[in-house]
Amino acid sequence: MIKSFRLKVIFSFTVAILFCIALLITSCKFMLRPIFIYDTKNSLENYAQLIADAYAGGSVTVRSLIDKLDSSHDIQSALVTENIDIIVNSGEEIFPASYKVTQLRQWVDIYEKDKNKDGVYCNEIIDSTDNLARVVYVERIDDSSYICMSKVVRGIDQEVRIATYVISGIGIMVILMGAVIWSVLTRPFTKHMEKMSEVTKKMSQLEFDEKINYKSSDEIGLLAKSIDEMSGELKKSIEKLQKDVDRRKRLIRDISHELKTPVTTVRGYTENIEIVAGDNERIKRYCSIMLEECDVIESLLSELLHMSKLEDEGYECRMEIIDTCGLENKIKARLRNEFGEKDIDVSFEKAVICANETLTERAVFNYISNAVKYRTPDTPITVKGYCEKDGYTFTVSNHGNEISPEDRELMWDVFYKSDKSRSRSTKGHGIGLTMVKQIALLHGGEVAIESENGINTFIIRFPNQQNKA
Repeated sequence: MIKSFRLKVIFSFTVAILFCIALLITSCKFMLRPIFIYDTKNSLENYAQLIADAYAGGSVTVRSLIDKLDSSHDIQSALVTENIDIIVNSGEEIFPASYKVTQLRQWVDIYEKDKNKDGVYCNEIIDSTDNLARVVYVERIDDSSYICMSKVVRGIDQEVRIATYVISGIGIMVILMGAVIWSVLTRPFTKHMEKMSEVTKKMSQLEFDEKINYKSSDEIGLLAKSIDEMSGELKKSIEKLQKDVDRRKRLIRDISHELKTPVTTVRGYTENIEIVAGDNERIKRYCSIMLEECDVIESLLSELLHMSKLEDEGYECRMEIIDTCGLENKIKARLRNEFGEKDIDVSFEKAVICANETLTERAVFNYISNAVKYRTPDTPITVKGYCEKDGYTFTVSNHGNEISPEDRELMWDVFYKSDKSRSRSTKGHGIGLTMVKQIALLHGGEVAIESENGINTFIIRFPNQQNKA
């Protein structure tokens, strides 16, 4: 497939010229000859009337006219009697009388057989005397004489061939010259179009420093100017957006730091109140609730601080060689300590991968925690790790409500919960999945969610950073 715009135009131009050449050649072959025959018939009819008028004026006038038609228009003419006695004939010095008489007799016989209602025969025939195609005109001009005229058609066939050769030659020259001229004239334009393509590609990668700088008032110049202006505006908008994002991250980090002290203070006072409350069960119950809420706030603050740390541009994700079997054992031990669940099946394909072990463990465990919270009661959870052609993949699957495509896109956002009522019946702050996605990005990987037939599968892939053991 042709990709270059210049080549496409040249190809289209060539096809158009070839089509025109074919049309002209076809026209010459199938139209030029019939037009010539038609015009010749009309000419013979008109000249026959002139000869008839001249014959009425005398043989000298007829001789002069016949010779002129022969020399100027290559039309052979003769006046003959009923017995085919030649009265006046053109080309007497070329053709012998016997040959001419035989030919004229043939024409008169055809006339008597096929003349039209006006008493005229005019048609194309193959002359048996010389096997040449001729347009023959025969008409009786009085009771005792005929006028016979003919024009050889062979010349038009030759002219058709010549016209075909000329048209073909001109077409080839037009194609070659057009291609060269087009290539030369369009080079500056296509050069700037290539530049535009490079600039817009960099814009898609959020690089806005390079400009086209094509100064012209034509359409391409206006397009280049618009792209440069759009690039500048996008750069300003993205810089502003980036500042807003950085401000938000800094605000969250600062608030998290600032809240740690008052939460710790509240916890301390609450514990002291619980101690001095003695046997007052009511006060103890209030203190217990307050301590639980402090745990929730401290957990949220811890996750926010960790998330801010991962999102920091200066954060360095240190890679190390990890044995997936060792990672599997660590996760199993942690599951026993935190959940005591026996229906969570963990199985990792043996391999060594290049990743940050702490972050990898956290990402997988966040998936597992999420699966435990939102699974259908008394249903198993499956945790797998396996090698793929382009990396290593971890998946966590549970049984639960199907996740809509809209929720699958939004679940990676901070504080997003599929429970629109924001119910607190399940623990969680909507940060765990966001953290998994950030960990995947730090490893150059990706995350995904699959939901089908009541089974939800959460996926994290690390690309091209493992060596199978």
